Amino acid sequence: MPPVKDGRKRKLLPSSSICVNSSDAHSSQAKTQPQHQQHHELSIYRYNRINFDELAQGFPDFQAAWESIKRKRKQSRKGSSSFSSYVDFEFNSSLSRALLERDFKLCIPSLPVGHLCPPVPNRLNYVCWIRELLDSFNDATSFSYNCIDIGTGSSCIYPLLICAARHPAKDEQLFDKRYTVFASEIDPRSVESASINVSANDLQNRIKVVSIRNEKVEQVKGPLKQTLLSIDGEPSFDFVMTNPPFYRSEDEAKVKRRDGRCRTDLTVSEGVYEGGGELGFVMDIFDNSLIIRDKVRWYSAMFSKKSNAIEMERHARNVGLEWCNVKLSSFVQGQTTRWGVAWTFHHIPDYAPVAKYPMEPFEFQVMLDQQHLDTAIDVKMEVLFQRLIGFYTLSKNVDTEWKIEKVYCSPSCMKIEAQARNKRSNAGSSKRKFAIVSIVSVSDNKTLKVVSNTYCYSSDVVNLIQRFRCTMPSEICRTNRKWRRRAKKKKNETFSNT
Repeated sequence: MPPVKDGRKRKLLPSSSICVNSSDAHSSQAKTQPQHQQHHELSIYRYNRINFDELAQGFPDFQAAWESIKRKRKQSRKGSSSFSSYVDFEFNSSLSRALLERDFKLCIPSLPVGHLCPPVPNRLNYVCWIRELLDSFNDATSFSYNCIDIGTGSSCIYPLLICAARHPAKDEQLFDKRYTVFASEIDPRSVESASINVSANDLQNRIKVVSIRNEKVEQVKGPLKQTLLSIDGEPSFDFVMTNPPFYRSEDEAKVKRRDGRCRTDLTVSEGVYEGGGELGFVMDIFDNSLIIRDKVRWYSAMFSKKSNAIEMERHARNVGLEWCNVKLSSFVQGQTTRWGVAWTFHHIPDYAPVAKYPMEPFEFQVMLDQQHLDTAIDVKMEVLFQRLIGFYTLSKNVDTEWKIEKVYCSPSCMKIEAQARNKRSNAGSSKRKFAIVSIVSVSDNKTLKVVSNTYCYSSDVVNLIQRFRCTMPSEICRTNRKWRRRAKKKKNETFSNT
């Protein structure tokens, strides 16, 4: 991918890329869909809107803060319609506590005034995106079940959500209970507060608060390297996440907004990184990752500025990372948007959802010929496999090169991975690749069921994929005009011979 010009506008994917066709469709949809539907598809807040009045009925502290906000808006003479201009630390802290207790059965008794108060839905979007990235690896048995949160803050919000977040449609947790989260922090007051919150939820066995000492900051450059030196042993990690300091200096952090408020409630260690702000912080992590490389599956960071996220992506691609090894996303909460960047040095399967824009799956059933009804299951599978190979390699719809692999999942189930290159696209373009992954299972003695998922890099090859989806069932089932003519011709030849 060529470097992005400074004046060029970029459209980033929302926090989930599940079952979509193109980034342009995502960007335009995000502007028109309701705010709660802009959350990640694994987030509970996508399906359950937050109603302040209903939430206040069960939490007195939040009710008092919410009534105070409504009085301020009513008595204000500024004429401001911005809700955020009336929000203070008391409201944010009581809201976060209420949501964590109601939706995750978590409590954060220690949240010092003046420290960063995290918005729960936005932080959950980031956690859900990490879960989606991990799903790109099919070898879940080789996971280390270790992860790092760099700069966990006084709330320790990310580790707590990793331990408590659940799938919205399944009765299971998003992350395995075997996960151990190493939460690093440089501020002693935040370390103390984070430890209190972890102990209050009885998660000491799963969350390890790591204190970064000043001497290690002076000796080693890079937040990730400093964290690894503070962890006993040399474990591998499934992912690294961070919400970096926003500002480059204290003066920048103290600049007030138009309504007179400071930019945000945070300490110097939470908000200021003199090595270049959030971009410099993540760049230092990236430099550490060039040395550590495969020891971590996914490195990630959340940015407050879109320009910094694009610059980070550009830098990662200039180093030589492939298209599917660098991912961008956006996390939307109300009128606030944050951007995520993730990169990996591991091989990403071409058919993985994280490497493509997946489309909706399609399925059909195949009735076998009379001569194959009494054969063994593996013979039936082989017959269908040969039909799929013939369909892919002999198709005249598109000039392609195919790489087809067969994997038996069980005696009655088979997976066929067909990866293709469209030779009509420009040479070297990553958009010329797409894949069809089919799962073949035995419905009964006469019928085989085929469920196919199609993946492509962009909307450029969606039309080609649609052609395959339309012609594949009739070609494999041999019910189209071509096979009817062949059957009729064979029948006539047999009749003439007799």
